[in-house]
Amino acid sequence: MRKFFTTEDIFKITGVTKRKIIYLDKINLVKPCFRRKSKYRLYSFEDLVFISLVIFLKERGTSLQKIRKKIFPNLLRLIKNNKINIDNICFWFGNLNQIIASNGEIYTSGIDLSRRFSVEDLKNKVEKVFNEK
Repeated sequence: MRKFFTTEDIFKITGVTKRKIIYLDKINLVKPCFRRKSKYRLYSFEDLVFISLVIFLKERGTSLQKIRKKIFPNLLRLIKNNKINIDNICFWFGNLNQIIASNGEIYTSGIDLSRRFSVEDLKNKVEKVFNEK
């Protein structure tokens, strides 16, 4: 799997426009892991996960403010404290306002969705787009 992704790569994988990706950077929601002097942005796989998650949540009516202030801080805390691993995250958002991570732990998040987000699905999409295995 690639270590870094350009804004063009992210567009190919997710359909998110370069303009939206740059906007997420400008509002400090998802920053690139590396920026060259030419302002060329490079994103890690973890950054790609967070961009995809932002889009997933936005498409289901969650505000950027709620993502920034409630969801991402809790998610980052769980990852930092090694409660969940970014590589195998799989969330089911249900009516109970909870996130159920792939390890079976349940974390309250204050969102009400009824759809699944899976990092494994995202990895498969990356492999498909770039014909990697």
